[in-house]
Amino acid sequence: MAEFTQEKYTVFSKDGESFGPVDMVTLVAWAKDGRLTATSKLVSDLDGKVYRAEDFPDLKNIVSGVPPVVPPPAQTVTQLPATQNDGGNVINIINNVQSNNTGYNPYAPTVHVPRSKVTAGLLAIFLGWLGIHRFYLGYNAIGTLMLVLSIFSCGWLAIPVYIWAIIEGVLIFTGQFRDAQGMPLKD
Repeated sequence: MAEFTQEKYTVFSKDGESFGPVDMVTLVAWAKDGRLTATSKLVSDLDGKVYRAEDFPDLKNIVSGVPPVVPPPAQTVTQLPATQNDGGNVINIINNVQSNNTGYNPYAPTVHVPRSKVTAGLLAIFLGWLGIHRFYLGYNAIGTLMLVLSIFSCGWLAIPVYIWAIIEGVLIFTGQFRDAQGMPLKD
Protein backbone atom coordinates (compact mmCIF):
# COMPACT_ATOMS: atom_id res chain seq x y z
CA MET A 1 0.00 0.00 0.00
CA ALA A 2 1.29 3.44 -0.88
CA GLU A 3 2.34 5.89 1.80
CA PHE A 4 1.45 9.57 1.83
CA THR A 5 4.45 11.46 0.46
CA GLN A 6 5.16 14.73 -1.29
CA GLU A 7 5.49 13.00 -4.63
CA LYS A 8 3.22 13.91 -7.50
CA TYR A 9 0.97 11.67 -9.52
CA THR A 10 -0.38 11.65 -13.04
CA VAL A 11 -4.00 10.56 -13.34
CA PHE A 12 -5.11 8.59 -16.40
CA SER A 13 -8.75 8.52 -17.40
CA LYS A 14 -10.46 5.47 -18.90
CA ASP A 15 -9.93 6.86 -22.40
CA GLY A 16 -6.18 7.29 -21.77
CA GLU A 17 -6.14 11.06 -21.25
CA SER A 18 -3.60 12.16 -18.63
CA PHE A 19 -3.99 14.88 -15.99
CA GLY A 20 -1.20 16.17 -13.82
CA PRO A 21 1.23 15.74 -12.30
CA VAL A 22 -0.59 16.80 -9.14
CA ASP A 23 0.03 16.41 -5.42
CA MET A 24 -2.08 14.49 -2.92
CA VAL A 25 -4.00 17.60 -1.83
CA THR A 26 -5.21 18.09 -5.40
CA LEU A 27 -6.07 14.40 -5.70
CA VAL A 28 -8.20 14.62 -2.55
CA ALA A 29 -9.98 17.68 -3.98
CA TRP A 30 -10.59 15.85 -7.27
CA ALA A 31 -11.93 12.83 -5.38
CA LYS A 32 -14.34 15.05 -3.44
CA ASP A 33 -15.48 16.60 -6.74
CA GLY A 34 -16.15 13.13 -8.12
CA ARG A 35 -13.39 13.30 -10.73
CA LEU A 36 -11.70 10.17 -9.30
CA THR A 37 -13.17 6.72 -8.69
CA ALA A 38 -11.78 3.85 -6.63
CA THR A 39 -10.23 2.32 -9.75
CA SER A 40 -8.76 5.54 -11.16
CA LYS A 41 -5.21 4.89 -12.39
CA LEU A 42 -2.48 7.00 -10.72
CA VAL A 43 1.17 6.85 -11.81
CA SER A 44 3.90 8.09 -9.47
CA ASP A 45 6.24 10.61 -11.04
CA LEU A 46 9.12 9.47 -8.79
CA ASP A 47 9.28 5.75 -9.54
CA GLY A 48 6.65 5.23 -12.29
CA LYS A 49 4.71 2.77 -10.14
CA VAL A 50 1.00 2.42 -10.96
CA TYR A 51 -1.58 2.74 -8.18
CA ARG A 52 -5.35 2.82 -7.93
CA ALA A 53 -7.03 5.66 -6.06
CA GLU A 54 -8.30 3.24 -3.42
CA ASP A 55 -4.67 2.29 -2.59
CA PHE A 56 -4.23 5.61 -0.75
CA PRO A 57 -5.80 5.98 2.71
CA ASP A 58 -6.53 9.67 2.09
CA LEU A 59 -8.50 8.79 -1.05
CA LYS A 60 -10.03 5.45 -0.05
CA ASN A 61 -12.63 6.91 2.30
CA ILE A 62 -13.73 9.37 -0.36
CA VAL A 63 -13.85 7.13 -3.45
CA SER A 64 -15.03 3.83 -1.97
CA GLY A 65 -18.55 3.06 -3.07
CA VAL A 66 -19.31 6.66 -3.99
CA PRO A 67 -20.37 7.15 -7.61
CA PRO A 68 -18.72 10.03 -9.44
CA VAL A 69 -20.53 13.33 -9.45
CA VAL A 70 -22.33 13.78 -12.74
CA PRO A 71 -23.40 17.29 -13.77
CA PRO A 72 -27.16 17.76 -14.17
CA PRO A 73 -28.48 17.25 -17.68
CA ALA A 74 -28.82 20.31 -19.87
CA GLN A 75 -32.21 21.92 -19.53
CA THR A 76 -34.49 21.86 -22.50
CA VAL A 77 -36.72 24.75 -23.41
CA THR A 78 -40.31 23.68 -23.77
CA GLN A 79 -42.72 25.52 -26.02
CA LEU A 80 -45.52 27.13 -24.04
CA PRO A 81 -49.12 26.55 -25.15
CA ALA A 82 -50.35 28.96 -27.82
CA THR A 83 -52.84 30.60 -25.47
CA GLN A 84 -50.01 31.64 -23.16
CA ASN A 85 -47.63 32.66 -25.96
CA ASP A 86 -50.21 34.93 -27.58
CA GLY A 87 -50.41 37.49 -24.78
CA GLY A 88 -51.79 35.11 -22.16
CA ASN A 89 -51.50 35.60 -18.44
CA VAL A 90 -47.89 36.68 -17.80
CA ILE A 91 -47.87 35.16 -14.31
CA ASN A 92 -48.80 31.76 -15.78
CA ILE A 93 -46.00 32.06 -18.35
CA ILE A 94 -43.43 32.86 -15.65
CA ASN A 95 -44.73 30.12 -13.32
CA ASN A 96 -44.65 27.60 -16.16
CA VAL A 97 -41.03 28.45 -17.00
CA GLN A 98 -40.02 28.38 -13.32
CA SER A 99 -41.70 25.01 -12.73
CA ASN A 100 -39.65 23.48 -15.58
CA ASN A 101 -36.37 24.54 -13.97
CA THR A 102 -34.60 22.11 -11.67
CA GLY A 103 -32.08 24.72 -10.57
CA TYR A 104 -30.35 27.90 -11.57
CA ASN A 105 -29.08 27.88 -15.13
CA PRO A 106 -27.38 31.10 -16.28
CA TYR A 107 -27.64 29.94 -19.90
CA ALA A 108 -31.39 29.40 -19.87
CA PRO A 109 -33.35 31.71 -22.14
CA THR A 110 -35.19 34.53 -20.45
CA VAL A 111 -38.88 35.17 -20.91
CA HIS A 112 -39.56 38.39 -22.80
CA VAL A 113 -42.67 40.14 -21.56
CA PRO A 114 -44.02 42.33 -24.37
CA ARG A 115 -44.44 46.00 -23.49
CA SER A 116 -47.78 47.73 -23.93
CA LYS A 117 -48.12 50.28 -26.71
CA VAL A 118 -50.80 52.20 -24.77
CA THR A 119 -48.75 52.36 -21.58
CA ALA A 120 -45.62 53.50 -23.42
CA GLY A 121 -47.56 56.11 -25.40
CA LEU A 122 -49.30 57.55 -22.34
CA LEU A 123 -46.02 57.68 -20.43
CA ALA A 124 -44.43 59.52 -23.36
CA ILE A 125 -47.22 62.11 -23.51
CA PHE A 126 -47.66 62.76 -19.79
CA LEU A 127 -44.20 62.02 -18.31
CA GLY A 128 -42.08 62.13 -21.45
CA TRP A 129 -40.10 65.18 -20.31
CA LEU A 130 -38.65 62.88 -17.58
CA GLY A 131 -37.90 60.07 -20.05
CA ILE A 132 -40.10 57.61 -18.16
CA HIS A 133 -41.36 55.99 -21.37
CA ARG A 134 -37.75 55.28 -22.40
CA PHE A 135 -37.07 53.55 -19.06
CA TYR A 136 -40.26 51.51 -19.52
CA LEU A 137 -39.12 50.35 -22.97
CA GLY A 138 -35.61 49.46 -21.76
CA TYR A 139 -33.72 52.43 -23.26
CA ASN A 140 -32.11 53.39 -19.94
CA ALA A 141 -29.31 55.56 -21.37
CA ILE A 142 -31.70 57.72 -23.41
CA GLY A 143 -34.14 57.87 -20.50
CA THR A 144 -31.33 59.09 -18.24
CA LEU A 145 -30.32 61.68 -20.84
CA MET A 146 -33.88 63.02 -21.06
CA LEU A 147 -34.15 63.13 -17.27
CA VAL A 148 -30.82 64.95 -16.86
CA LEU A 149 -31.62 67.45 -19.63
CA SER A 150 -34.99 68.27 -18.09
CA ILE A 151 -34.01 68.53 -14.42
CA PHE A 152 -30.43 69.80 -14.39
CA SER A 153 -31.07 72.52 -16.98
CA CYS A 154 -33.41 74.17 -14.45
CA GLY A 155 -36.27 73.61 -16.88
CA TRP A 156 -34.69 75.41 -19.85
CA LEU A 157 -34.46 72.21 -21.84
CA ALA A 158 -37.64 70.60 -20.47
CA ILE A 159 -39.80 72.06 -23.28
CA PRO A 160 -37.60 70.72 -26.14
CA VAL A 161 -37.38 67.35 -24.36
CA TYR A 162 -41.16 67.36 -23.94
CA ILE A 163 -41.63 68.04 -27.68
CA TRP A 164 -39.19 65.18 -28.35
CA ALA A 165 -41.27 62.91 -26.07
CA ILE A 166 -44.59 63.87 -27.73
CA ILE A 167 -43.12 62.99 -31.14
CA GLU A 168 -42.02 59.63 -29.70
CA GLY A 169 -45.50 59.17 -28.22
CA VAL A 170 -47.02 59.59 -31.69
CA LEU A 171 -44.47 57.12 -33.11
CA ILE A 172 -45.35 54.65 -30.35
CA PHE A 173 -49.09 54.90 -31.03
CA THR A 174 -48.56 54.47 -34.79
CA GLY A 175 -46.56 51.28 -34.22
CA GLN A 176 -43.24 52.61 -35.49
CA PHE A 177 -41.43 52.15 -32.17
CA ARG A 178 -39.94 48.97 -30.67
CA ASP A 179 -38.60 48.17 -27.22
CA ALA A 180 -34.86 47.94 -26.46
CA GLN A 181 -34.79 44.23 -27.38
CA GLY A 182 -36.21 44.98 -30.82
CA MET A 183 -39.59 43.47 -30.07
CA PRO A 184 -42.77 45.19 -31.29
CA LEU A 185 -45.09 46.68 -28.69
CA LYS A 186 -48.33 44.82 -28.04
CA ASP A 187 -51.67 46.51 -28.60
